[in-house]
Amino acid sequence: MTQVFTFHPICAFRRITRSIVVMVAASVVFTAMAQPVKVNNDPKPEAGPKPVDILAGRKDVDVPLKLLGERYENKLAGISFRIPAGTKESANIGSDLVAEFVDDANGWTVKLTKPTFPEPVPLTTEKSVDGKFVKTGLLDFTVDELLAQNPSAKMPLRKDVINVDNYYVGMIALCYTKDLRRVLRQQAIVQANDQLYYLLVMTSPAGSLDAEENNDKLQADPKVQEAIKSFVAMVDSVKILDRAPIKEDQNQRLFRTRSLMLLWKNPKKFESMRIEKQYVRYVQDGTDVGYSFFEELLNESRLSNVEGQGAMIYERTRFRRPIEKGNLQVTDVGAFKAVSLDMKHERWLRNITESDFEGPTIVKTESVNDVGESSWEVINKHAPLSGVLQPNDGSTLAPLMRPVDYHSMTASIMAKNTNTQTVKHELPPFYLPQAARYLLPRLVVDRSLQGERTYLFATYIPETRDIRMLYVDVSPEKKVTFNGQEVFAITVAERIGLAGSPTFHYVTSDGKYLGTEKPASKYKIIPSDEAELVKIWPTATLTRPTPTK
Repeated sequence: MTQVFTFHPICAFRRITRSIVVMVAASVVFTAMAQPVKVNNDPKPEAGPKPVDILAGRKDVDVPLKLLGERYENKLAGISFRIPAGTKESANIGSDLVAEFVDDANGWTVKLTKPTFPEPVPLTTEKSVDGKFVKTGLLDFTVDELLAQNPSAKMPLRKDVINVDNYYVGMIALCYTKDLRRVLRQQAIVQANDQLYYLLVMTSPAGSLDAEENNDKLQADPKVQEAIKSFVAMVDSVKILDRAPIKEDQNQRLFRTRSLMLLWKNPKKFESMRIEKQYVRYVQDGTDVGYSFFEELLNESRLSNVEGQGAMIYERTRFRRPIEKGNLQVTDVGAFKAVSLDMKHERWLRNITESDFEGPTIVKTESVNDVGESSWEVINKHAPLSGVLQPNDGSTLAPLMRPVDYHSMTASIMAKNTNTQTVKHELPPFYLPQAARYLLPRLVVDRSLQGERTYLFATYIPETRDIRMLYVDVSPEKKVTFNGQEVFAITVAERIGLAGSPTFHYVTSDGKYLGTEKPASKYKIIPSDEAELVKIWPTATLTRPTPTK
């Protein structure tokens, strides 16, 4: 038994249907930058944009405290900086973002991304001595892309390079019109090395700045000045962190993960830990807020469409929470998950229905469905150096190919009155399927495994529709206090991302599940039985969802 959700289902519904804002597609610029471009032998020198005075000014001294708030540090990403005063970190971000900070009062948004490139990419444009070869720099490429995407931006207000903490930083600023309002966009391109960059982008209202980019008006607007000074101060505070210890820890975790996943291929492992029917309570701040019923079965291919030996999990869950005027919001979840023992094939289906009640009457109901699967197959990949001519190609001019393992997943999200959204991801060898994520606390406990151990997995997060790193730490068996009782248990701690808030699962050395708690949200998952759940929830439905065909 594991934590069923790493999220509150009510919040999940809103997140699963939100649109993810995509920043400048920096990850695809290498193709454009790496190609040599012919230029005239005697090119006409270009007049660089003249930055507004306040945009160009920097102070290599302590940043005024009134401009900046607390320091944000992401050891996994390898960067640290102080965020503008008044901004708060967003909890829900897209897969293209490392972090996002918002200041609703001022209308400011700060986004951090971390593009990497397979080959060296210069920050500034490089030209040969004779001017016949040009390798476009990331700074120029980004400015060109921004101007192309925002036709209302007549010119960049700033485009230059500064030094911060011994690193080069490309600075960009421009104004454009969006939704009939002028927006000031400031962007810092921090070069960690020629294949790793960090992008800090801040957008804010441009005040009275008109379409002619009137610099005098820009400098005269106190709100715009504050945004500019805050961004410059934030960039001055940037520090690149040493990621070597983190990388070594990840390598060690992955080595243990590979050995663990080999152990899972034994069909006796699942059979020995399987709980045919399981009932749990969800308790938050001492109050029951929901329940779940689970049924764990050996895989049946006719039901799961997953071939071979494996596991199937049925789930029925109900949560409720108070809303305005004493009314209730009830969320029902019906789910099915199946996985093969080798973790190479999976399938899942889930339905979330959210109902708002005024007294006994339902006033609004919304639902969302997601269906997903992952598979591992061998495909032929173009390999000009190590590939061979395929037997069926028939022509000596056919490209050289070599077989490679390809693990991928596809998920489709369907909601009423919206188009079906489909996401696809290529998966690493240490990917953890949805059914295995549910079973994880019991899967990592085995009599052949002793002492403290750490693991690293990649897992799909339905709420954000992306693949994220799952850190798992397993303690030796010791005395712990859970739900007011002292028990001897192995603690399995898991967290999404290196700095994620932990969830603690308690399992005995022989694999018996004792419960789960997440201190950050003050809730517990407590094993129960049918009689207790019916007593707490008289109308509880404790059967599997409709069989999947």
